[in-house]
Amino acid sequence: MSSAPTPEPAAPLPRSRLTVVAAALAVLGLASALGLGLALVEERGRTEAAQAAARANLALAYTEKARSAATEHDFTGAALYAAAALGQAERPDARGLALTLASAWRPEPRFRTRLLSGCTRLAFSPGADTFACSTLFSVLLLDAATALEKGKLSLGPAAGWLQAVSFSLDGRFLATGGDDRLVHVFEVAPRTERTPLAGHSGAVWAVAFSPDGRQLASGGRDGDVRLWNLGSGASEVLAHHEGGVTAVAFSPDGRLASAGRDRTTRVWEPGGAKESLVLSLHLQDVTALAFSPDGSRLASASADRTVRVWAVPSGREVWRLAGHGEGVNAVAFLPDGRLVSASADATAAVWDGETGALVYRFGAGGAAVKAVAVSSDGRRLALAYQDRTVAGFAVGPAERGGLLSGYSDAVKAVAVSPNGEWVAAGGQDGSVRVRRRDDGGDVALLEGHRGPVRAVAFLEGGPGLVSAGDDGAVRVWNLADSRQGPPLDQGPRPVRALAAGGHRLAWATDDGGLVLFDVAAAAPLARVKLDSPAAALAFSSDGNLLAVGRQDKVVELHDGATGKAKWFAEGHDGPLSALAFSPDGGLVASGSLDHTVRLWTVERGREAAQLLGHAERVGALAFSPDGRTLASGSDDNSLRLWDVATRAELAKVSAHDGDVLSLAFTPGGDALVSGGADRIVRVLDLGPLREDGAQMLARVQKEARLELAGSKWEARDFSGE
Repeated sequence: MSSAPTPEPAAPLPRSRLTVVAAALAVLGLASALGLGLALVEERGRTEAAQAAARANLALAYTEKARSAATEHDFTGAALYAAAALGQAERPDARGLALTLASAWRPEPRFRTRLLSGCTRLAFSPGADTFACSTLFSVLLLDAATALEKGKLSLGPAAGWLQAVSFSLDGRFLATGGDDRLVHVFEVAPRTERTPLAGHSGAVWAVAFSPDGRQLASGGRDGDVRLWNLGSGASEVLAHHEGGVTAVAFSPDGRLASAGRDRTTRVWEPGGAKESLVLSLHLQDVTALAFSPDGSRLASASADRTVRVWAVPSGREVWRLAGHGEGVNAVAFLPDGRLVSASADATAAVWDGETGALVYRFGAGGAAVKAVAVSSDGRRLALAYQDRTVAGFAVGPAERGGLLSGYSDAVKAVAVSPNGEWVAAGGQDGSVRVRRRDDGGDVALLEGHRGPVRAVAFLEGGPGLVSAGDDGAVRVWNLADSRQGPPLDQGPRPVRALAAGGHRLAWATDDGGLVLFDVAAAAPLARVKLDSPAAALAFSSDGNLLAVGRQDKVVELHDGATGKAKWFAEGHDGPLSALAFSPDGGLVASGSLDHTVRLWTVERGREAAQLLGHAERVGALAFSPDGRTLASGSDDNSLRLWDVATRAELAKVSAHDGDVLSLAFTPGGDALVSGGADRIVRVLDLGPLREDGAQMLARVQKEARLELAGSKWEARDFSGE
């Protein structure tokens, strides 16, 4: 049997071949590794893309929730959802919505003052310039803007604590009641007391004047509700509560409501002859009452931590507003139907008048809130605290950042000093006021123009200010001593527009004249006759170029030194009314009576974009210092903020109760100053535009004392902060 041949061992590969094989294996390994790496990179990219898409979808969902909440008048929830959207992905529409809502619905603090004895009750005068505070032995009359004392109605130690205060609707009389069991009635001017009204057998806790001023209702510890004839001093007892009467209130049509410690609220028909309602759903003492401006609803606050809103005259409960952590001590309606409540939990809350939704909740510095009052115009809110302090808030729209009031007529022009500390405003009354931006204090009152001031501008490198107006004068003021030098020009024609750039000035008169002026040389550079009068001017930041907006719908670009025209552009369907030059010199923005804002390229004068949204004339424009944001103000009472790069509208703010006539950014771009026909200069804080989503969400959550839980907003306890 033959055996299988034994295989010979393979000959070893030459070293050169081993090197080739090793290299091939290395290449194969590298390729495999590269393939695996590329696969991992691709997978990571797909994961990151999926995560980004998920964040974008969540941001979109939150934005839609914000819009839905705003539609339902839940403005706090809308602002929070918008902030939450930005926490997931950048959405200009969400950022703008958050800014708009925060600006429009947040009560802004104006002052906080500690009094010697504190306030038990508050009431605004009908003129809204004064509020009264009932305190120990006296009623203080305080300035509504500053809380500085304007007067005092003293009753002496026998009166004890005064527990109530009320103005008559015509502002002639003020009533108060206190521990001495008397109702005291004062004539406001002159400040004289009439014969006290005697009849209660216990301390008087509540007073209210009838709409016609002929009657006065009062209630107190004895449980009686008394109706006084102010002509004769006689009274009748309408009812007796089984406990002290803590509140009385008249409706606009003369119904009287009373409430007390027996947990009931009673309502009488006009004249007090017939009791029509007894409302008794509160679980503890009823502490305060307020009728809505139209008299169709009655709000009752209670120690049971709720506010109930009732339909009048049916007595049907419309809402039960729950959200305070302690008893509710005070309640008041705003003229637009919103409701304000104040509580021992150290917060006040604003509720929507249509839905009952919580609009905003703001803190009171840790002290229980005892009383609340709202001015007749709805712009001021005052709170009295347990720690003997009173605070004032601005309640009107777009108050974020501050306001400078006290102007006697429309504010035609505003400018901010190069250091950002001062705001200058020129008015219809011919005056120029320079005030500190931070607290509104006066720096200078400049008087000399004999007609409306239509333009103001600060000079670079010094304390100078230039103003021009209908009297044809262009004046330079030294703010160090409030003196004016000789006019740069004193022509017979009104000056309609003024611009400053670098060391140059330009102004335009209503007959088509245009003057270019060198400030350093104190001499004119050129005089130009335009084909149509200019309504607006704007210099480039270096002063080398001047944009001119004409009444015949044309935008021109001129050399800033010679006045020579470089190009003309047409496109607006109405006369020009506003201009602004971008800081980088690349764009000119124009506003018109056609309601539009248009952007033009400086290089060739081509139209780059149309910004649509305003419903009336666009009368003011301003670029932010970084050139990323454009502000526009309109006769539709609003100002809008636009993203220059994307042309998207960032925010719409109802800034004024009238035409927005002038705009100016602060040098740092942190605020926007606006002047309007409502005689107000507003300072709009633009902080929300600079925040990222996480910062905005944290701030809005803390301010509103709410946090996101699941898919809805719930109250958060900030008591430990």
